[in-house]
Parts: sequence; structure tokens; C-alpha cells
Amino acid sequence: MTKPNPKLSLIVFLIALNILVLCPQSVWAWVSISIEKAILPADGKSKTKVDVYAWDEEGKPSSIAITFSLNPQIGSVKPNPITTGSDGRGSTRYIAGTVPGYIFITAASSKGSDSASIALVKGEIENVSGADYIGDISSQEKVFATNVSDETALFNLKVTPSGVELPEGFITWSGGTQGTDQFHRRVSRSKLKENGVLLTAYMLQSPTAKARVYVFEAEPVASDVKISYKIKKDKSILSAGEFGKMEAYAWDPDITIRSYYKDKNWKFVFEKISHQIKWEIQSLQRTNVTSGDMKPFPNGYLMPKNSTQFERKTKAKEDLKPNPKNLYEKPTRDYYWTSVLTTKHEQFHISDWTNGYYAPGMEEAESAIENMEVPITLGNLDPNKAIKDKAKDFSTEIINKTDDASLKYDAKVQAEARAYSDGKSAYQSLSDSIKP
Repeated sequence: MTKPNPKLSLIVFLIALNILVLCPQSVWAWVSISIEKAILPADGKSKTKVDVYAWDEEGKPSSIAITFSLNPQIGSVKPNPITTGSDGRGSTRYIAGTVPGYIFITAASSKGSDSASIALVKGEIENVSGADYIGDISSQEKVFATNVSDETALFNLKVTPSGVELPEGFITWSGGTQGTDQFHRRVSRSKLKENGVLLTAYMLQSPTAKARVYVFEAEPVASDVKISYKIKKDKSILSAGEFGKMEAYAWDPDITIRSYYKDKNWKFVFEKISHQIKWEIQSLQRTNVTSGDMKPFPNGYLMPKNSTQFERKTKAKEDLKPNPKNLYEKPTRDYYWTSVLTTKHEQFHISDWTNGYYAPGMEEAESAIENMEVPITLGNLDPNKAIKDKAKDFSTEIINKTDDASLKYDAKVQAEARAYSDGKSAYQSLSDSIKP
């Protein structure tokens, strides 16, 4: 039997004692985490309270440092870290990020950890029934356009991430009436105006999505362009040797073009054009004959002052009848003229040019203008701006077709032939009424 060595026992005892003195028992604890709101808008500002509880191996509350981490790193925890109180409890706040998705927040102590998830949700107006998507004013606000005004528009909110079950009342709207659920909103189109009515969807009172819907004029019933004109006398257009003249051009036109919305484009209607036509007549010093039985019958231009009534009437009768030896059988009018029939002649030109040349030209311009279209953008949501931006093209088309009509009409053989043919019987009747 071996006898214990008292010196060795003393050394072991002292070593054990030294270990207890130099290495006291460390503080350690388990931790649990709970979150007040498990769903938040991804708006960069919404907050939720995060609570933790720490306890030791005996189940007693533990005061210990807790550090929080996020996965993925979206949003923030403030303050971080924290120290639980003597009751083992502590709290901080999670501040939402702006990227939607699931965030896992972990509370860790020196001994253990616990995690919980938060859903960051974001909404966008996915579509508006019966309306076309035009573009985004901002990351939150979309613009739509329609030309339907007699129905109800349904605003549809899409939530990301999908599958999150939002509690009733989580989403509210700035107007309209309830759709099938809180993700849909009905708005009467009669309340949507050309300035674009704005509807906002909120998540926990924080704006998450906006849509502005413009209701524009629909395509009108097809109709031909209306043409009207005013006549203006202007001596400046006359040249020497001309009894009369009509300027075959539309001066200072007043044009009405209207825009309407169709298939994400501005289209146009050429409704009417009103223009001015210049004309004038002059006597070239010829004597005016108003009827065949003028008494006394006036002396003709350059005729002797002592000419007899017979001589005057004989000369006038010959001077005012259609002359087959002249181009277009026009009267000679060396001594006499008639202002009434000269006026009739120019009025025929006005009607002939307007109806036979200008109106067909404007119908061609109408067709060209009504085939024009401008894609609608965020920069031209004003119908008047769409017309203004296209005004140069409209003007060019109208001017070109007017010039074409004028050039064709200025082929004077046909124009003058028609005008003198129109007045031939009136000149013949006037000549026949003069009895020498």
C-alpha cells in the first residue's frame, strides 16, 4: 500500500485553488427575439419595435450585451448593440429599407442567438383597366391615358414580394370606392379629367404607389373639312391692262385642327379652314354700261364728244358682244365696259378656284394631316401642346396643297375659257338690249 505524499496533495490543492481564482466562471445566457410588426412598407422610414429577452442556465433573467445583424443588409437597427436590463429584457428599433423582400434580423449574445423575419413590402399600380400605360413621373407615380369616359376605371395594385398576406386595412386609398379587395380601387371615369386625376395607395399611411389617369377626347365621327372664305377687294393686285383680277391664293387662313387620343398616339382632325380671297376690277377708263336703254347713252372712251346716240349705241353694241375673233370670245371693250359683268367674271373665278381646285387640295391636306400621329409621352400630355408641336407640319401641308391648286388654276387657258364661257350669254344679252 502506497502512502500519500502530503506535500504532493498540498501542491495539487494549491493549483486547483489558483485556477478558481484566476479563471472565474464567465457570464453566458440564451436570448429570444420578437418583433412588433412583421410587415412594413419598404419606404425607408417606417419602424417597428424589436424586443429581446436573455436568461442564464438556471432560467434567470440575464443582463448581457446583445448585437443585432440583418440578412440581407437592408434597413438598419438602432441602437445596436444594446444591453439587457436586470430583468433580462431590452428593445431596439428596426428602420425599414427601400428594397422589398424578406429581412432576417438576428439577436446574438455570447452564448446563443435567435432570429425573426420582417417582410418589407412595396406596391405599384400595375395597370388601370381600359387605360394605356404612358410612363413614370417618379419611382412611385405612373401615368396612364384613355379615351373612354363612360365606364369605371379599376386601379390594380401589385405588391412585392408576392405571397405576403397583408392584414385588412394595411392598404388605404386616397379616393374611389372599394374594388374586389384592398388591392383594387374603382373610380368613375366621369371624375377623371384632362389634367389627370391622381389616386394614391398607402401602406400604413405611407404612400406606396400613385397613378395619374388622363381622359382625352376619343376619335370623332369622320367628316370632311369645312371650307369658307371672305372676299376682300384690293387694288394693289391689279396690273396695267387688266379689267379685273382674282388672286388664286388663300390669304391669312384661319385653321381649326383638333387632337384626339388613340392607341397611345395623338391623332388629328382637320375640321375647317376659313380664308380670304383678294380681287378687284377697274375700268381702264372705259365707259360703264349698266343697261341697253341708258338715256342718254353715254359717250365711249376716246370717242368724239359730239358722237350721236346712234354712233354711241352702235359702238357699244359691237364692243360688248362676245367676239369670236378674240381668245375665249371675250368682248373687245375698246370703248365700253360693264362693271356688273366684270364683277361676275371675277366672282366666277373665285367660285371656280375654290370649289374646283382649292377644296380638292384641302381634302388632300386633310387626308395627310389626319394620317399624322405623334406618340404620347410625359412631355406632351396637353392636347394643345401636341397640336402646337405639329403646327409646322400642318402649315407646310396646307401651303403646299394651296400652291398646287394655284399653279394648276393659273393655267389660264382653261380658267379664263370657263369664266368667259360663263359670262358669254350675259354679254350677248346686254349687247342685244342696245338698240341703235
